Amino acid sequence: MVKIKQIINCEKEQFKANKCKYLLEKFMFFVLFLLFFSLASFSYSSLHLLPIGIMGVLAVLIIVYKLLYDKLFFDKTMLSMILFLLCVIISCCINGFFGFNNSFFLLPLMFFFLYNLFKTNENFLKKSLVLFFVAQIFFAIYYIYFYRTEIFSLNFSRIGSDFGDENVIGSYFSMAYVIGLYYLLFKKQFLILPILAMFLFLGVTTGSKAFLLLAIIPTIIQIIMFFGKKRWYLTICVFAFCIIAFIILSKMKFMSYLMIRLGDLFNMLKNGGNQFSDFSTFSRLYFVIEGVFLFLKNPLVGLGANAFYENGLISAYTHNTIAESLCDFGLLATLILIYPVVKSIKTKKNSIPSALYYSLLSLILIGAITLVQFSDKFCYIQLALLCSFNISSESDILLEVKLEK
Repeated sequence: MVKIKQIINCEKEQFKANKCKYLLEKFMFFVLFLLFFSLASFSYSSLHLLPIGIMGVLAVLIIVYKLLYDKLFFDKTMLSMILFLLCVIISCCINGFFGFNNSFFLLPLMFFFLYNLFKTNENFLKKSLVLFFVAQIFFAIYYIYFYRTEIFSLNFSRIGSDFGDENVIGSYFSMAYVIGLYYLLFKKQFLILPILAMFLFLGVTTGSKAFLLLAIIPTIIQIIMFFGKKRWYLTICVFAFCIIAFIILSKMKFMSYLMIRLGDLFNMLKNGGNQFSDFSTFSRLYFVIEGVFLFLKNPLVGLGANAFYENGLISAYTHNTIAESLCDFGLLATLILIYPVVKSIKTKKNSIPSALYYSLLSLILIGAITLVQFSDKFCYIQLALLCSFNISSESDILLEVKLEK
């Protein structure tokens, strides 16, 4: 109750200090919430233009807010986005624009505005992470209602395709889980424990092996960072408990399909990479090899947008960001593409706890080997959040725009 009163009093003070600024901020966060919810809910439906429209409204609000109360900026991280787009255009000029689409323009623009929003105000970054978590609770409710027959009967193998690629849907649930886990461990918000269990369960319903990595690796990171070196024995105890709990849960009906897929994976590894043991994983390994082979045909500028799909033996995407980028756009474009992540690792971080940063970093790195990130809206949101943890030096800022007061 004391915290609630403090929050209310703080909100009242902010409102009294500048009513227009306060109301504009709240409206911005409401629109940001709608964006986070709509991306997962409607990106691959007949309402797929809705997230784009919401992002357009948010972009206008960010411009107005930044010009009135802060500043718009352009730095080296954002320059890398422009240079990557330039490499894409050059590659398509040489190879043809058969696979080029508006996303190559729209996604860097989305990054530009979200990065501007998250970066210059640490409070905005914290609130945005919470907003994402809350938005995914609403998406989870929608998801449960949509698949209510399968979920409540536990009669499903792999669901989620109505909302998009199952791996991507699993990514939404995993990121919401990771953010919630931070607040559970480091902020002692124990009431969200059932919500975390819900996100884990819904992630399992997607049948995505990538989801397990996206959930397990950040969990390991956060537990290790929570207990630290001095309480290493507690870390081991928690890990042992988690392993036992997983073994017990693996025997339940809702885990059956995912456990079959994991069993196939282990059989493939045991049989020396036999494709018949786990064709799903084998094909992804093959895609990477084929992507590198196609890259060698034109390592400078690649074979053009969507080239792997057009030139590969199997009409599919590589499920790997690096292999896809090398094949489509060449070595220089790929190096530029990974620059923001590398820079984020090397740059000094702000005061937001590092457990969140490293958890988010692990999500992006795992996504790099399971998804094609440069064509996915969600990955650009993750990247904007990750890069916003950094403290910029003066040499990083290339341009600032603000109104004189």
